[in-house]
Amino acid sequence: MNPEIIHYNQLQFLKAEPTAPLDLNIVAKVDAVIINYTTHSEVFELLRKIRSHHDQKVYLTPFFLHNLTGNMDQAVIQLTDGVLTNLSNLDPAVIVVGKIQSRMSQTASQN
Repeated sequence: MNPEIIHYNQLQFLKAEPTAPLDLNIVAKVDAVIINYTTHSEVFELLRKIRSHHDQKVYLTPFFLHNLTGNMDQAVIQLTDGVLTNLSNLDPAVIVVGKIQSRMSQTASQN
């Protein structure tokens, strides 16, 4: 199954299901990942896998939760870069991704 890529404002967002296999090589190639929030344990396990990955391009990728249920665990939210309620307007995510990419570029140029 091909991953769903959302193109928005010249950025690529990978839409991920926490219960489906996630190719971390694809994560390293997109600008951000949107995870459909299902249950606390499923999302937490996926985030743990990503944030503990050895590749900086993976663990520093911006991750957003898509709020499908209205009831989200605050501990899980703290591991992400934000919560999205409307995938047709990703402007708030674009701003966050821009800030993160800018910081990463500044850090890379200092090394």
